[in-house]
Amino acid sequence: MTLKRLATTLNASFESFVNGVENHDALAQGAIADVRKAAARLRGQKGALDAQNRRLADTRRALQERRDRWQQRAEQLADNDPDQALLCLRRRDGVIEQLSQLSTQMAEQTELATELDASLVQVEQRLVELQNRRTALSSREAKAAVLAKVDAPNFASDIDELFSRWEVSVLEDEYRDASGMTPEQHSAATTDELDNQFLAKEADQKLLDELTQMRKPNSSNKNSSNKNSSKENDQ
Repeated sequence: MTLKRLATTLNASFESFVNGVENHDALAQGAIADVRKAAARLRGQKGALDAQNRRLADTRRALQERRDRWQQRAEQLADNDPDQALLCLRRRDGVIEQLSQLSTQMAEQTELATELDASLVQVEQRLVELQNRRTALSSREAKAAVLAKVDAPNFASDIDELFSRWEVSVLEDEYRDASGMTPEQHSAATTDELDNQFLAKEADQKLLDELTQMRKPNSSNKNSSNKNSSKENDQ
């Protein structure tokens, strides 16, 4: 695929993404991944092109050295051996032709490298743009989803029920006294204690009544004895 065709394809992908990606995070990720792969491919092509230009530059230096050597040989042989000097000049001209072809190739490579750099910059800028847009849209979508869930009737009622149960639990804790009893338990314990007090008093009263009964006969006998003793003294 040529550079222009690649750029055209990428632009078409960009437009398709921009027109249809707003509410489709999965599609956005796929499109961004494609653009990232394209950018990686462009970087790879640029690296290969730079390496090739370095090799061409090395070749040009080697050809220039050969051209200069054939020139020097021709000059050295011009007086003593014109035929050999002529061969050297022909070799020199062959090298010059190779240098001309190489210069044309290197100029084309340089132009291609310039276009490739510009395309790579464009692709990487668009990649950053798409990533930022996808992040913003994803955040908006997440926010909308959370708000929709919070406003849902079932979710709201569940929250109200949760806090109601919590409030009942807190009220129960607040009504507990130091003994750890609820008001009902405390009332029951108080009633039992009072009942026990009455039972004890009633039991004591029974004993007192019994003691009173025991003392009545003794008191009657004592009074009778006193009366008899008084009569005897009178006689």
